[in-house]
Amino acid sequence: MRTFGAAATIKDRAWLVGFKLMARFNEMASRFQLDYERQPIRMVATNVREYNTRLLSCAKEPEMVEWIESWASQLPAGSGFMDVGANVGAYSLIAAANRFKVVSIEPSYANYNRLCENARINNMSQNILSLPVALSSSNKIANFKFLEVLAGSSRCYYNEKNAYHLKGAINFESQVMVYRLDDLIAQFNLPIPSLLKIDVDGGELDVVSGATNLLKAPELRSAMIEIGHSLINPDDILQVMDTSGFKVVGKFFRDAETDNYRFERK
Repeated sequence: MRTFGAAATIKDRAWLVGFKLMARFNEMASRFQLDYERQPIRMVATNVREYNTRLLSCAKEPEMVEWIESWASQLPAGSGFMDVGANVGAYSLIAAANRFKVVSIEPSYANYNRLCENARINNMSQNILSLPVALSSSNKIANFKFLEVLAGSSRCYYNEKNAYHLKGAINFESQVMVYRLDDLIAQFNLPIPSLLKIDVDGGELDVVSGATNLLKAPELRSAMIEIGHSLINPDDILQVMDTSGFKVVGKFFRDAETDNYRFERK
């Protein structure tokens, strides 16, 4: 039987010291710089997905970075930024670095863990509130589906149509809390953000359908929504946004099936 404390054997103590040293080495060796030029931001990368994709988030979506920075120059420090589908938090970190107060929403347990870790190593945990929930058009507990269980992966989803743009077998399902965004804000007294980013791979219409009050709040100035044409008719989201008082001011090509739409209040 293994013992601890004063009763631990020399062998047990040696193993414990070894584990601590290995953990410390792994922690330091897995930290890399995000490709953000204005100031250093570190992120943890322990797999190819994180290293080749998440660390290059600025090159991947330069329009997102420009959107954050342009509004940061117009809004007072401490304005709200809500990151729906935050993944491991690259854009949340950039927003926090630009003096936004961030609410990050990410239901994937692997991504949520890394999101919290990335906030911690950049001393941004007080400026980034991370919530492990999914957003939709109703409140429930539902199964979040994973094609791939890796930090940094976007091969996971929840939406009302149970639709996803990539083909492949479901590797794992995990129950998560699902909220209407309006109800989440009301129940937990979350601040109304000035900027809203949505990237949820097929659930965008569900999210905006559950955010009627937020979208009509004058404090919300702009939104960036990634829309996959194979899963959603963009006109459906454009109609919701138009009814809520927003106009499209930019459309950015992401791939053959996906565009980022930038909205600003009319």
